[in-house]
Amino acid sequence: MNKIRKTCLLALALCVSVLASATGSKKIESVNSTQLYPLYFPGYLSSIKATGKVDFKDYKDQDLVYGLDYVVMRYDYPRFSYVELGEEETLQCGCYLVQFVDNLNNVEVQMRFTGAKDTTWVEPTEECPYVLAGNTSLTRQTVDGYFLRYNPESLRFELKKNEQVNGLEAYIATNSTYPVNQIAVGPIPSALKRVYADDGTSLSVKPTNGGAVIHSASDTSLPIYNASGQLVKIASLDKGANTIDLPRGLYVAGGVKFCVR
Repeated sequence: MNKIRKTCLLALALCVSVLASATGSKKIESVNSTQLYPLYFPGYLSSIKATGKVDFKDYKDQDLVYGLDYVVMRYDYPRFSYVELGEEETLQCGCYLVQFVDNLNNVEVQMRFTGAKDTTWVEPTEECPYVLAGNTSLTRQTVDGYFLRYNPESLRFELKKNEQVNGLEAYIATNSTYPVNQIAVGPIPSALKRVYADDGTSLSVKPTNGGAVIHSASDTSLPIYNASGQLVKIASLDKGANTIDLPRGLYVAGGVKFCVR
């Protein structure tokens, strides 16, 4: 009986340890909106706050809103794709590439995670030889063997071997005998643009192939012009994410330029 009791206490201690390890945080001291941040979320994203000067105002622990202030990408081999969230959804444990809107440049961002840690490890397979994995520790760790680590200068994942990665950093694991030298995220993502409608509604513009996704804080409309200043369309926007079809080219909305590839 004592042996069983000790075993149960040990199992409970391990369980508490796993739950505690899932509660953590990640600080980005100076945001760069043209970069992507490959991160492992040890639990669901419970809060994300900014401290610094935003739109000529000083903020302290300002809550950020998904879609308006930041977005994330997920890797489903062989492509990266943006994640669209509903109003009541939250980002769960996993590996993502985080991108911030351009008006957050140079501010400090604090991300906090809570909830049960996901211990599931997705192994690379013959059909899927590259998977987005992550350092589950809060401290630097060495990745054994070959893997691909994100280079913020080239905006690509580049081949490395037996090197360290930062705490909660995501990387691409592989089982390939002769792995590729680099993996591009896709067309290099443009900065996520913050614009404002005529009525003051805050919007974010994310250029995509053949158009743009515009996330709006409320129902509104947004005139979109081409590079010559001609009105292309007036986009009627619902609160949340809106997909707008546009030919390839340079556009201006809310006084801000963005490029559709």
